[in-house]
Amino acid sequence: MTRLAFFTLISFITLGLNAQWSVFAIPCSTVGGQVHTGIGSVYCDKSNTIFVGNVSNTSTIKVMKWNGIKWDVQGQGDLNFPLYVGEQYLCGDLNGNLYTSANYNSSTYVTKFDGITWVKLGNFNPSGIGIGILSLYVDATGNLYAAGSFTNANGNYYVSKWDGNNWSELGGFNTLKANNFINSITGDMNGNIYVGGAFTNTNGSSYIAKWDGSNWSELGGINSLKANNSIYSIAADNSGNVYAGGIFTNANGNMYIAKYNGQVWNETALLGTPSAKLMINTIRCDKKGNTYVACSNTYQQGVFNVFKLVNNSLIAMPGNNPCQGTINASSSIREYYNVFSIDLDTAGNIYAVGGLGNANCNPVVMRYSAPWLVGLSKYNVDNVKFAVYPNPAKEEINFTASGTTNQKFNLIVSNSLGQVLIEKSNTDLAEALDVSNLRQGIYFIQIQYKDFKQSFKVVKE
Repeated sequence: MTRLAFFTLISFITLGLNAQWSVFAIPCSTVGGQVHTGIGSVYCDKSNTIFVGNVSNTSTIKVMKWNGIKWDVQGQGDLNFPLYVGEQYLCGDLNGNLYTSANYNSSTYVTKFDGITWVKLGNFNPSGIGIGILSLYVDATGNLYAAGSFTNANGNYYVSKWDGNNWSELGGFNTLKANNFINSITGDMNGNIYVGGAFTNTNGSSYIAKWDGSNWSELGGINSLKANNSIYSIAADNSGNVYAGGIFTNANGNMYIAKYNGQVWNETALLGTPSAKLMINTIRCDKKGNTYVACSNTYQQGVFNVFKLVNNSLIAMPGNNPCQGTINASSSIREYYNVFSIDLDTAGNIYAVGGLGNANCNPVVMRYSAPWLVGLSKYNVDNVKFAVYPNPAKEEINFTASGTTNQKFNLIVSNSLGQVLIEKSNTDLAEALDVSNLRQGIYFIQIQYKDFKQSFKVVKE
């Protein structure tokens, strides 16, 4: 593995203008002042609808959907599946189907929401000790993959694939031969599937296994990653890089994000010495090449545990700790910083869930708004600065710019939920933006001029 040079373990740099996390919504209230599990998973579909899974305020566990005003429970009855911290187990496909894992009468299986209720998907009925589905993934063609703590007839852990009709062991029977849990599944644009977890190679090192459509192999070559402990999350970006995180450490005892650039593994974003609870739970990459990391526990008091990976360092998202924390039912200890799962919508807004709560210990969904995340881009090579007026606006919004008079620009208008309402290309400065059909409220305008981006918060009267 190639080791990069670092000046600090973690750099805390402001990413936007007066930006901070805020409470997006509260899925349920507490019972007896305690939250048993918080919220285990968050998923955003292609229409920017937000779903949360493993929402619990009693022994009841639910999947819920944000309809723009309130949370709706999805389906009839309870989903009695356990909380698995570390990876997203709530996912969907391009057709709007929603999938999660369920546990009924000691049987574990994948369940699909058909718009009315949850139904068992196929004949998947895994075996093993401590059976559980720890990760689900849907590829671009709609194939669904499941992995976790279940084993085949030879006692080896494997990835199960649903092709729309049947479940089968990915690659054929006993081809992966994983010797321990599989915690995470992801894929890339070329159709490759990657898995990571507690399983090890013949040298005793944890690794990322790659399925290329024909064979399983160790990503980067035999013993190239050399992770000395479990991998909890993996992600792939559009440039072909693969990221891995968990509780493994380097030779100096520091946790880090491992990055595979297509040729070698590199150590990036050192996190410092792990504590009893510090772990990397989720890594997410957006379509613009940004990579975000969510952790449990904290290594910087008062800093929310979602970070952006920039130049091989983890950058703290602006704003102080926005949550009061939930109460862990077993220990009665507030869990201020545990972020189990994050996801992004098409506008780039980030949603986070976990052991996060308000002052009343209600579990909350946190959001970091995309326009503030963008702020003023550093790629302003022509020294252009835009302005919008009037603000507040009633009928139309006008644009001015210093440094240019006749250049075209692109713009996107989104609401407070991150939903894109207006998108225009090759807009002229003299062209006013008609907002007469928008409802009263707060909107965000993002202007892109060449590689430069600037964002504005406007009020529609």
